[in-house]
Amino acid sequence: MLSRDMCSSKPCRAIGVLELQIIVDSQDSSPHGTLEVRVFRTADADSSGSHILPQEEFVGMIETFFWGFPETRCLFQIVFVKGFERFERRSMGRKVIRFVDRFTCTAASAEY
Repeated sequence: MLSRDMCSSKPCRAIGVLELQIIVDSQDSSPHGTLEVRVFRTADADSSGSHILPQEEFVGMIETFFWGFPETRCLFQIVFVKGFERFERRSMGRKVIRFVDRFTCTAASAEY
């Protein structure tokens, strides 16, 4: 799912995703895990004038993919960022970390 070419593929460009980061974490007051999806999308129209998937439809697609039900909404969050500075990055090379695992208290993270 999180391949290096994911955000450069034609279907991904059609929904307007430039960068994506998934963060698994925990709540201080609960033993349950949380899931945050950070997304950097293009503007409403790209340079060729073709329109991307509207944000509401995009959110529905992401919620469906990650099983974001109303009952678990407090454990699931989609964050739209305006630039790369809101992403967690590697200290060396400053590449965006695609998957950040804070839940297991390890330094497990994956960069594809």
